[in-house]
Amino acid sequence: DIRTVDVHVSRLRQKLGLEITLHGMNGFLLPYTGRLLAYTVHSNPYCLCVKSDKAMWDICIRNQSRVYDRCRQRPFFGVCYAGMGEFVLPVSHGETLLGFISVSGYRDQTGRFEEKLPHFAGKYGFDRKLLEDIFTKNSKTPPSMEQISACVQPLAAMLELLYATG
Repeated sequence: DIRTVDVHVSRLRQKLGLEITLHGMNGFLLPYTGRLLAYTVHSNPYCLCVKSDKAMWDICIRNQSRVYDRCRQRPFFGVCYAGMGEFVLPVSHGETLLGFISVSGYRDQTGRFEEKLPHFAGKYGFDRKLLEDIFTKNSKTPPSMEQISACVQPLAAMLELLYATG
């Protein structure tokens, strides 16, 4: 039930320090918005700083359609338009994609943040040094996909069950 989902996400956040957000398609999570609202927005200080500008918030939301398309294939590690790394794991029921679980707050080991930062800061009028400082303080080295999957797969199963029995 929804309380179990809420407790599980809260434990993953508190005990393992995972920055988890839930993203539903076609209104899948709408009936549970009151209970899950805290899990629908990235709470990382870097993400919050970037999205403090409404235009940036809108870009983030628009880019989610690409994330949905990509996660139809399989779980992946990607880097958002602002340079933050995240694991994306689909939530499905049979062939139906219900949404995805994002685990974010990671540095991309390929250096894409360092490549993106000057362009991003200049294009959108952010102070480059400020962004770099906030990112450095609030991002961590990513674990393996296997580690993230082991932690998050039970949550995906709970969400699928919620859909199937809802």
